[in-house]
Amino acid sequence: MLHVQVWLPGRPAPRLQWRDRAGFAPASAHRNGWILRKMGGERKSRAAMPERLAEHNETMTLTVRLISHAANAELRAGSFPDDAPLDARGLAEAARAAAHWRWPREARALSSPALRARQTAEALGLDAEPEPALSDLDAGRWRGRKLMAIANDAPEQLEAWITDPAAAPPGGESHLEVLRRVSAWLDALPASGSFVAVTHAAVLRAALAHALGISPEAMLRIDIAPLSGIELKRSPRGWIVRLDDKLPSIAAQHD
Repeated sequence: MLHVQVWLPGRPAPRLQWRDRAGFAPASAHRNGWILRKMGGERKSRAAMPERLAEHNETMTLTVRLISHAANAELRAGSFPDDAPLDARGLAEAARAAAHWRWPREARALSSPALRARQTAEALGLDAEPEPALSDLDAGRWRGRKLMAIANDAPEQLEAWITDPAAAPPGGESHLEVLRRVSAWLDALPASGSFVAVTHAAVLRAALAHALGISPEAMLRIDIAPLSGIELKRSPRGWIVRLDDKLPSIAAQHD
């Protein structure tokens, strides 16, 4: 079972109704009645709910927090990344984000091997180990080139890459290959522990697709801003996704 929790900046966490905590979408009175009968009656189910929730929380033993790196001049110019470092603006945005983020002491810090990801991790106060599985999508011969230039030179190839998850840049990697790589990494993580990783939009997009079970085509419609954060928790019932409310709003202040 999957739950998606969203908190908006500047607002208190919502007080969830019983059906929200249990993971049910709003339903008709007939279906609600069926659910209660299935669980043994209204009184019994409500009395048992704290135990069920406590048991559910105790089984969520693996937590993975993923953060997209800060923007650099290359990204703002609309170029495919070529491992350029963060500029002063990107470093300042990451430092500002660090003041609003708290990490569990036991969390193991990881980052993409890319320089911009490692610099973001350092600015966030993380002593991160490089993890190749968290690398950005390999843009192949498009690395360092502007999107508009490719649109002029190879419009059909670019259109295919934007719309088809199996299409790859010349000599590069497809979105589908990134999805397989990230999915394999998530599935290979230990049953318990806490991880925080600074990586790329393509990796966060793939992690969300894997956790939520959405199609690769739908994955391409997910937009990830710099310094965005998601939290994944794995339990016997599946992945639980929490969308962070702090880092995106911090990044937006510098647009």
